[in-house]
Amino acid sequence: MASEVSMSHVMFVSRRPAVPSSARSWRGLTTGAGLLVVATFFLPAMKSCDGSVTIPAREWTASLTAHDSNLDNVVAATFLYLVPYLAALFLMLGAAARLSPSSNRSRHWSRTADRGVTGCLLFTVLMTVSGACDALHQSFHAADVPVAFAVGLSLWLLAARRLKEQGHLARALVTSGFLAAWFVFWSRSADALYGVVLACAGSAGLLVGATGEAVALTGAPVHRAVWSLLSCRPAR
Repeated sequence: MASEVSMSHVMFVSRRPAVPSSARSWRGLTTGAGLLVVATFFLPAMKSCDGSVTIPAREWTASLTAHDSNLDNVVAATFLYLVPYLAALFLMLGAAARLSPSSNRSRHWSRTADRGVTGCLLFTVLMTVSGACDALHQSFHAADVPVAFAVGLSLWLLAARRLKEQGHLARALVTSGFLAAWFVFWSRSADALYGVVLACAGSAGLLVGATGEAVALTGAPVHRAVWSLLSCRPAR
């Protein structure tokens, strides 16, 4: 009886698809790039008009402890100073956990990190809707773009559930793309300091790592792998 159980266990393990070594290499890149972005949370990012230096960690903490702080200020500061780095942290943890996917603990941390990435995307949707509501006070047409973005991202998150095993690849690809665009936008300012420049480099590494892992696991060319994930059609 024991021999039959052990034999069935061996057969079950042998049926698990082997993870390409190239996928592990891309996960290593994602882990390192995510760590770089997270580290910049504590580094000078921008120079203010009055000459003071903006450090994301300090600004977010100040929004919590300020005497005149309110919920709107805390939420705005969280979106501006915390969420991008939190998303990078979840991408880093997910990639690090998938470096050894055979472990139950690794799979647990991978799923937890993926939920964190999804939470950051949902928070972005909520902030976009909030921005659209504020824009309505100025002009009805000023809310067109934020509403379209929020609706589009919400529908994409729902459609991405069809990908199942490849869902985390799609969410990592979209999130890293948003992060790259976010930090590139800020790095173009004349007041950008080395913290945001390093974050820009790290977010580019996250995007390259997510794209490389998708190509390695799907076995498709770059353009086909990316399109299949963005269109929520599992790659064959």
